Amino acid sequence: MRQIKYVLLISTLLTMCSGVALGKAWRGIEPLHSTRADVEKMLGPSSYGGGYAYELENERVFFSYQTPESVCGKQWGFWNVPLNTVLNVTVYPREKTPFEKLGLDRTYVKGLTCMPGHFNYFNEDEGISYSVAKGLLEQISYTAAYKDQHLRCPSE
Repeated sequence: MRQIKYVLLISTLLTMCSGVALGKAWRGIEPLHSTRADVEKMLGPSSYGGGYAYELENERVFFSYQTPESVCGKQWGFWNVPLNTVLNVTVYPREKTPFEKLGLDRTYVKGLTCMPGHFNYFNEDEGISYSVAKGLLEQISYTAAYKDQHLRCPSE
């Protein structure tokens, strides 16, 4: 009887959460929720000053964090999150993957750039963007997901 109750509870929770848009995370690091300490716990200290960049075997990864200059009310203040919170993650894969192999669905919106043959494919719900140049993946950006709009700085 206890197992049946457990299965019913899990089924109910899954049904309730199925419509919730969840943000994408890079290796568990989620913009607006993870911190510099989370990054350093996973990757160690960066060999670059400020802890913003990491050279990994298959990719280069850059993080931007909430700083005193980017808090609400400042020129670059967009997010109402604590200092040292990850704002975005940008990944540059060392191996260029053909666009077709990404298997993106219709939830991604294609956007033009100022460079011929370059496009961005963005999913606002998940907060992820793929930059494609001449048919090859150049960069992946993890940003705020739609579910995090409540963390935006109040507009003045």
